[in-house]
This record gives sequence, C-alpha cells and structure tokens, in this order.
Amino acid sequence: MTSPQLSATRDIMVLSDEIYSRLISKARTTRLWRSRDLRIALSCSTGFSKTYAMTGWRMGYGVMRADLAKEIALLATNATSCTASFTQMAGVEALRGDQSSVEKMKASFKRRLDALWVG
Repeated sequence: MTSPQLSATRDIMVLSDEIYSRLISKARTTRLWRSRDLRIALSCSTGFSKTYAMTGWRMGYGVMRADLAKEIALLATNATSCTASFTQMAGVEALRGDQSSVEKMKASFKRRLDALWVG
C-alpha cells in the first residue's frame, strides 16, 4: 500500500489495531483512521488490556461500518463469546471513569521512551 487514497479506490479493507493508541506519543505515530480517504474502508479494533491495565480479561471493541459490524458480530459470538458480566461492567466503568490513571501511565511510558529515543 503506497497511499491511503490507493486503498480507498481499490476497496481494500484495513483493520487497524489501536490497542496502544491511548498510551503512545501522537507525535511519533500516524493513525490511519484519521484519513478521510480510508474512512469507508477502515475498521478499528482496540481493547481494555493496555489502557486500563486489564490484561487477561480479553475484552475489546471495534469501530466499523454497520454492515461489517453485523458480520463480525457473527464471527465474534462463536469465537469469543461469554465475557463475564463483571468484566463487562468493569469496562463500562473504565470508559466512563476518571482517566487520570491512564494519563499517569502514558507519562511514565513517555519518560522511558524519551530516555531511549535518539531521533
């Protein structure tokens, strides 16, 4: 893929794994989902394990076109169904709650990266 426009014109579906999106420096990344040319052909998946330190809980979500979401739901129901109700409630609280712990974790990671970054 040489450019986002090329992908959009050829109907190529892009699945962007954004699991670290809240914890990485925006200055050092390019997020495909921000491209207007790819918006029609782009799906984003993410979860709670990295941002909210909920590793092992195996809970995430995707953002995509409605027609694709319907098909993915059929697949996911058989592959990853039965997320515990307490895990689901914890995810809701993580999204709705105070985000300061996420920012503290991000700042800690940034300090570590800046100590190593030579660019």
